[in-house]
Amino acid sequence: MKATIRALLLIRDYENIHRPTEFARLMWPDSEGWQRVGKIGHGSHRGVGLLLVAGGFLARLKYKGLILDHCNRDYSHDYYLTSEGRKLLEENS
Repeated sequence: MKATIRALLLIRDYENIHRPTEFARLMWPDSEGWQRVGKIGHGSHRGVGLLLVAGGFLARLKYKGLILDHCNRDYSHDYYLTSEGRKLLEENS
């Protein structure tokens, strides 16, 4: 529940979250996962595990009805709190 509240606060406070990468950097800035190298596509990438976790985390928040996302033409997303998300933040403040 703490992680959900923290994620909702980040989405509310930061307007520049357009990709799971940006969300992951704000959510877990000091994680050791940024140093791990993982295979993705035809190459490798540092911190790929956290990027996958961030995408899944955002998808779960959307599935629970706490956030909405709007896909832009460049395939970036704009994330917004729903009334349920705002209500959850108010209850836990």
